[in-house]
Amino acid sequence: MVEGDPLVLVSNRGPVTYGPGDEVRRGTGGLVTALIGLARHREVTWVASAMTDEDVLMAERHGGRPFPVQTPDGDEYRVKLVASDAEAYDRFYNIIANPMLWFIQHYLWDLSNAPAIRRHETEAFEFGYNVVNEDLARAVLEEIEGVSNPVVMVHDYHLYTLPGLIRRARPDVFLHHFIHIPWTQPDA
Repeated sequence: MVEGDPLVLVSNRGPVTYGPGDEVRRGTGGLVTALIGLARHREVTWVASAMTDEDVLMAERHGGRPFPVQTPDGDEYRVKLVASDAEAYDRFYNIIANPMLWFIQHYLWDLSNAPAIRRHETEAFEFGYNVVNEDLARAVLEEIEGVSNPVVMVHDYHLYTLPGLIRRARPDVFLHHFIHIPWTQPDA
C-alpha cells in the first residue's frame, strides 16, 4: 500500500449520523473511535450504512455520491452513506449481526443456550445480511471504478460477506478486513 493509493473505509456505522434539522452527531462506538485517527491523517472515502431516516435523506440529497461532512469536534471526512431497504437492514442488524454474530463471537452462547437457526434466521441472512453487504459492496465498487491500486479496509462482523463480493468483481484490490471483537475458537 503506497501513501497515494486511494483508500476506502467501509463499515456499518459511519463517522457521523444525522438527526432532525441536519443535526450532525459523531458516530458512536469503538469502531468509529478507532478509525477516526486513520481518517484524520489520510484522505479517505468512508462508506457506511445510512442508519437513521435523516441519514437516508442525506444519501438521497447527494444522489448516493460521497460528500464532505464536518463533525461537531471539527474533523472533516468524505462520506458515502448507503441506504438499504428498511426491512433488509432490520433483518441484517436486529436478527443476524447483533443478536446472533455478536453473541457467538463473545462466547455468550453455550450448549444449553444455543441459537435456533430456523427459516426466520435463514431468510434474515439471505434477504437482510446479504442484501446490506451487497448494497455496501456496490457502493465501494462505484468508488474504486477505474482506480489503479485501490485499498479497501472493511471493518467488523457486520460485513463478513462483503470482501468476497469485492474480490470477485475486482481481484486487484488490496483488501483488509479487521474484526473489532473477539475471534471465536474453532469449536464455537
